[in-house]
Order: sequence, then structure tokens, then C-alpha cells
Amino acid sequence: MSMHAVLVRKAILAALVVAGIGFSAYLAWVYRTDIAVALRNADLLAILGCLILLMLANMSIAWVFSELASREADQPIPKMAVAGAFLLAQVGKYVPGRVWGLVMQKAALGQALQTRAMIVANLEVSLISLVGMAGSGLACIALIRLGCVTAVAAVLLTAGAMVAMMSARFMKRAEDLIVRVVGRAGYQTERRRAPNSAIRLVRVVPLILAYLSLYAFGWTMLLMLGFGVRLEPALQFVAAQSASQILGVLSMVPAGIGIREVALLASSSWFAVDAVVVAALVVITRLALVCIDLLSMPLGALMLYGGRRG
Repeated sequence: MSMHAVLVRKAILAALVVAGIGFSAYLAWVYRTDIAVALRNADLLAILGCLILLMLANMSIAWVFSELASREADQPIPKMAVAGAFLLAQVGKYVPGRVWGLVMQKAALGQALQTRAMIVANLEVSLISLVGMAGSGLACIALIRLGCVTAVAAVLLTAGAMVAMMSARFMKRAEDLIVRVVGRAGYQTERRRAPNSAIRLVRVVPLILAYLSLYAFGWTMLLMLGFGVRLEPALQFVAAQSASQILGVLSMVPAGIGIREVALLASSSWFAVDAVVVAALVVITRLALVCIDLLSMPLGALMLYGGRRG
């Protein structure tokens, strides 16, 4: 890619970030009265409890990341420290460039985790998380339309799909294919030296189930207990939010700022609540996402410190 193309791409990305922040600020201003009313009537203790649940969902996926990184690493790694670095680096996704999370992880871990293993594990956990969000959204829809048994089945099928993706090592296979095409010298020696460890299902399956359950339950309870939204519209909103977060990740815009908000507003006609209320919830849930990542930072720092000492 030429320097001119790189500069154009960066300029477009920067413009999208500015536009996304501007759009979020516009929503906050236009619906400031409704947001103020929602916050005034909110149950702050319930909100804090739900944010902790969602932070625990983040911690579950952080441990999945450490398992993936351990499989890809050429030497034993401090898993708690790796999971802590993952949580600590979540704020990096708000900075344009898509690399600052990796930079923060590398700075936190130093030589404890090789760069290649870190990159592969990040790519894998990103794709697995997307499947998890999609499955959680489908489970919410299933609960509305078909009942509890179908919703539980959707969660179990999603967990199975996530575990299957981890077991397939598709990122490693893609790397192997690229390197064979490029023909990097010494690769076969490196490949023979690299471990061929498998994911420990007894560790991973509970983590996956915890992530799916905490994600869907935490967001639903945040809307219901925190802001008084009824069950059905809360589930609808969580399903739409899952889809909007996936779009935000695929857009490559930092933290999906603007993309998520537009997608949620575009689907507002589906919700069983007033569009003005939806707009207020769009802003409030964005604030909740930021709070979750900020709360994850001290937890990540503690895990990093504890993992290093252990």
C-alpha cells in the first residue's frame, strides 16, 4: 500500500471517529431532558451491580484470551497476568489505529508473551467474541418468541460454536497458509519447535458459558432494574445492541463510536418503547460501555500484578 493510500485511509478513519463522537454528542444534547429523567429515576445501586456483572463477562473472555495465548506461545506464560493485560488494554480500542490495545498488552507483559502469539490470540478472541454477541442476541430473541427452553438451547449452541472455533485453530491455519505462500525462511523449524497444545475444554467451556450468560443477563438487568424498562423491550434492545456492536467492530471505527448508535436508532421501530426513550438508552448504554472498560482497568492491573508475583 502506497504512502498516499495510507494517509487517505487514516484521514477517512479520523473523519469517521470525529463524526461518530459528534453524533453521540448530538444525541446526548437533543435528548438531554430524557436522559436526565432516566438518570434521575435510575436505581444507582442496581446499575452498579449490573456493571459489575458485565465486567465479570469481560473477565471471562479475558481468561479465554489467556488460554488462547498459552496455546500459541512457545513457552509457559503467566495466565493471570495475560488475562489482566487483556482487561487493562480494553481502553485502547477507543484510540484510532486499532493497534493501541496490542501496544498496551505488550507494554504490560514485556517478554512474558511473544508478539506473534499475542496477535494470533487477539484475532481469535475477537472473532469468538463476535459469535458470542450474535448468539446472545439470538438467545434474547428466542426467549421473546419461543420461550426459555429455546433460549437456553441457543446459548448452548453458541457456546458449542465458540468452542469449535477455538479448537479449529483457524487463525493458526491462516497464518500457516500465508507463510507457505510467502515462503519465509526457517518457518518449518519454528513450526516444529512451537507447541501443539490443545484447548483444555474443562477450563474453557465454563468460561464461555459464563461470558454468554453474564453478557445477556447483565445488559437485560441493567435496563430493567436500572432504568425500569419492561422485560420484552429490554430483551429486544439487548438483541439489537449485540448486532450494533458487531457492526461497530466490523466497521474498524474505534469502539464502533457512531456506527453502533446509528444502527440502534435505525432499528428503533422494532422496540416496544417510544423512539425518544430508545435514543436516550442509546446514549446511556454507550456511557455504560465506557464505564465497564474503565472498571476493568483496575481489575486488570490487580490481575497483572498478582500474575507476575505468582
